[in-house]
Order: sequence, then C-alpha cells, then structure tokens
Amino acid sequence: MLDKLCFVQFLHSGGEPLSRRAGRGVGVRAGEAPSQAEAVSTRVPDGPNWVHRPVWSHQTSYRGLHNTDPFVFGDRFHYTGCLQHTKRGPTQLRNLSRGSVILFGSKRPGRPEFTLDTVFDVAGYVDHAARRQAHTG
Repeated sequence: MLDKLCFVQFLHSGGEPLSRRAGRGVGVRAGEAPSQAEAVSTRVPDGPNWVHRPVWSHQTSYRGLHNTDPFVFGDRFHYTGCLQHTKRGPTQLRNLSRGSVILFGSKRPGRPEFTLDTVFDVAGYVDHAARRQAHTG
C-alpha cells in the first residue's frame, strides 16, 4: 500500500472519562493511561468537566497493560493501532504521508457537533509488529 495524504476523524466511544480520585493523585481507569485529573475551574459552554494530564510511571512489567491510542507520553505522540488493521487486512491508516491530519474527539450525546480533543500532524510512520521477535545472541 502506498503512502497517502489523508484527513482522518476519529470518534472516541463513550462519554468524557471521569476519575474517582480527581485532584487527589493519579487516576487510572481500565484501558486508559494514568493521569492527573483536575476539575475545570472555569466552565466553557459545552466544554469538558475535567482536564487530564498524562503521568508517566515506570512499570516492573508491561504485560496485561492496555495500549493508549493515541499514546501521549514522551517527546512525540503516537497513533499505533485503532483501525490500522481490520478483518479485511491492513488499511490506509498504516501508511499516512507526512502532512496528513488525524483528529481525535467525540460526539456529545444528543448533539450533532464533533468535539475535538487531540490533533495530530503526521510526521511519518514506522511499521511495527504487535509482537516482538525473541532476540538470540
């Protein structure tokens, strides 16, 4: 599949993630990255209730942890899996040209508007396998 310049819009499933321990430390929900959640101090009409700041923590093992897509830790953001492969095989989303744009957001219940939360300006891609080959040496 050839690289292609694309404009992609992703809708997150479900509503706004809430943390049971908002403002009191790191909150973790199944399938999501650890984050520090703070209630928004000045409400904006139709705006978010919470602001999540990602928190990186070293793990003794990464087995059983969920991927976050997009992955927002480090000096670059990564989009690593969602709809890049379907039952029919690889999709164009695995080969986005530099300059492609990916929008992540949601549709609020009962509202037609798309609520944007993350924008990617694609710098390139790296083809990677879900499982790493065992190294011998």
